[in-house]
Amino acid sequence: MNVLVTGGSGFLGRHLVVALRRRVPNAQIFISSRSGKTVPGAQTVTLDPADPQAVAAWLKANPVDRVYHLSGLSRVSEDLPFPQYFEYNTLSTQSLLEGLKAIDLKPTFFLASSVQVYGNQAGLIREASRVAPGSKYAFSKYLAERCVEQAASSGLTAVVGRIDSCLGPGQTVGFVAPDLIRKILKAASAGESKISVANAEVTRHFLDVRDAARMIVELVESANAGYEIMHVAAPQATSIRDILALLLEIHGQALQIVASREQLSNPFAGLSLSIDKLEDRIPGCYFTDLKTTLRDLFVEMKQEVRDDGGTE
Repeated sequence: MNVLVTGGSGFLGRHLVVALRRRVPNAQIFISSRSGKTVPGAQTVTLDPADPQAVAAWLKANPVDRVYHLSGLSRVSEDLPFPQYFEYNTLSTQSLLEGLKAIDLKPTFFLASSVQVYGNQAGLIREASRVAPGSKYAFSKYLAERCVEQAASSGLTAVVGRIDSCLGPGQTVGFVAPDLIRKILKAASAGESKISVANAEVTRHFLDVRDAARMIVELVESANAGYEIMHVAAPQATSIRDILALLLEIHGQALQIVASREQLSNPFAGLSLSIDKLEDRIPGCYFTDLKTTLRDLFVEMKQEVRDDGGTE
């Protein structure tokens, strides 16, 4: 089996390669990476998903059985222009699909989308719930989904994974848990007793990235012909305040939590998600305890601080 993972050197991509190695040990795994970074167990290739001619030429020489399309712009900020989101999240998806179509190659295709396509809605959200993207990022992901749905109408087997927030080892600052850990370590280093948080009531179905990678591989390997949407998320929603409480427990030092005046750049407040479909598809589906995940990330980041000789 030949597998292509776009964005394979990213946070989710690196863990996906590990999951693929375990699930399909004889697979030849190719990763495309804008940064050119390498990942153990995979071969890095120079391939721009936004260039359909280049994609078609590479795929003609290296026909693949699976495509995991993870590359894109994941930072959610109203400061970024929509054309940038469109290029990285929508256009790259359409160009990749055009490259496949040009040589009549129909591998099983996975798109990493986001639950943020639903926007802020009340009630239990299922895969058939209406979409109402409330940000430029979410709209670009929704458009990418439509590209995949159109390709599936021509015979491509496709799975769209609407993913909620992943966290775990290897995650960098710029995301909730690493940012909170960095604040805790800086406060401890400076002897401070307070920590500021922008909006502690925002919720996410935080999922260990290792669980997410394993589930995505299982969804693709068990995919049925046609097009389907699956939630890839933890069973329960957790607030940022709860994440911070767990991190402070792991840290072993109490800090007073104060409200920050900084404005959140992401208007998505969180949803109540159903994962019934995910659990039905994957027998014995299990989820790593959130405290275990946070501890693994905390220990990793603390060691990095020690190696750097400081808190920055």
